[in-house]
Amino acid sequence: MAAAAVDEAWAIHAQLKESKDKLPSCFLKPTALIAELRRSLSDRGVSERCGGNSLALEFGNPLTNRQLYDWESLQDAGLYHGVVVRVWANPLRLLVTSSVDGTAKIWSTISGECLQTLMAGGEYAPGNTPESSRSEETLSSDGDEVSEPGDPGGGQDSRRNSADSKKGVKFAVEVEESDDGSGGGAGSGGGGDDFSSFLGSSVRSRTSSQVYEDKVAAFLGSPVSQAVFSSVGDTVITASDTTIAQIWNANSGECTLSLEGHTDSVKSVDFSPDAKLAVTASDDDTAIIWDTFTGDKLHVLSAHAHYVRFASFSPDGQSVLTTSHDKDARTWDVVTGECLQVFSAHQHFIRSACWSSCSGGLATASSDLTAKIWSTSNGECLETCKGHRGTVYSAVFSPHGHLLLTASYDCTAKLWSVVGGECVRTLSGHGSVVADAQFSHIGNVIVTASYDFTAKIWDTNSGQCLNTLSGHIGNVVFATFTADDDVVLTTSFDGTAKAWKSKTGKCMHTFVGHRKSVLKANLSPW
Repeated sequence: MAAAAVDEAWAIHAQLKESKDKLPSCFLKPTALIAELRRSLSDRGVSERCGGNSLALEFGNPLTNRQLYDWESLQDAGLYHGVVVRVWANPLRLLVTSSVDGTAKIWSTISGECLQTLMAGGEYAPGNTPESSRSEETLSSDGDEVSEPGDPGGGQDSRRNSADSKKGVKFAVEVEESDDGSGGGAGSGGGGDDFSSFLGSSVRSRTSSQVYEDKVAAFLGSPVSQAVFSSVGDTVITASDTTIAQIWNANSGECTLSLEGHTDSVKSVDFSPDAKLAVTASDDDTAIIWDTFTGDKLHVLSAHAHYVRFASFSPDGQSVLTTSHDKDARTWDVVTGECLQVFSAHQHFIRSACWSSCSGGLATASSDLTAKIWSTSNGECLETCKGHRGTVYSAVFSPHGHLLLTASYDCTAKLWSVVGGECVRTLSGHGSVVADAQFSHIGNVIVTASYDFTAKIWDTNSGQCLNTLSGHIGNVVFATFTADDDVVLTTSFDGTAKAWKSKTGKCMHTFVGHRKSVLKANLSPW
């Protein structure tokens, strides 16, 4: 192993896996992410040599060979100065979307084609199959708790007593047509941040043939709130407004495992970094850790006093983070299931949370108008980020851990110093709620998603808006970058997802096929 100082750039050499042809070398610091290496190779023309496809990377000898993942730093991945990595074309990078229409869909990010439709919202209820519904009827939708987003607290929810109805009882969701026959959809207007506000309250009578055709095409199921690829990329886990989470084969679309054990809606899912475990969060006030091979329930995490709306594994896979409407976040030991720390200081429920891959700390975003940065070792609140004038919907750390990015109901995103908690920059320009904000993998640019039907790309250092992504006809609720930061993906209440060139703002693909709002999207790891 060649020696190099930690603060000096490493020379990373590359070659094509099959032909062994040499590729341009890259010079990066040891703390740079694998995503940065991938982007550097792409910028040097390697993607073109691989047919324009995304790049997969590996290194090691036949006994120690391993795939390189975007979220790892060079040094954490075991690379060193002078190492040779092998590169090959990843011909089919996949995207999975989750929707209120009761399905998740897997797409090719290259062609925009829908490859699989996962009926993740549950099976047809008895007597409610398409064949049994050939009569004129009016279709309606169930909803989640109602909130008033104008209220600084985001609206305090009240307990429902219909948990039993979550298992087996489904509802129909369909696009309401406008007078000219075009799909109006639930996503054509704004308002609210929970299911009830975008399922749509208006219903209309349909002829028997229309109902039959729509049910076959759109599927009857509960809203699918999340769909996530495993680190291997060949499986997907889904959460829906039923009591069951499911694991699917991404290639065949077959459900390979049903995780049954919750007594109310499953709202959040995540795989462990090695994909051997999964965690689910539910409105039954618990989270559960599962064995993804057997489906066995390993631990029930049951100390929260209200809905558990988020659960995520730590980057090292040793802990699980949960957040709840009881205003607390908690970390749990994966091996024992014991609660490690309680993070209690918010005055209203927590909207989202994230781990820091650098410091080992975490951040939470709350309806109390603040974000907080915490120490995972002792549960101490290190910083409170105050300055938003509305609910804070999301908080994420920059790739190098120095900044925190928040998105808020007050139509802005803000950048905060992790040390000190001061607001260093406000990203203003959206005309409505900013529902989501994410860093690029390198961290030099930011994307925001807004209820003003647009997403925007910003320069992290200057705060300047570089591009406005216009084309959706409904609230844009989610945005993220691909691993090489070349493409931005957005989802919208208009029932579509879109892929955009991040540098030019040009729309490359519109992923059309869902019949209701598309909530989130997740990319396969390569």
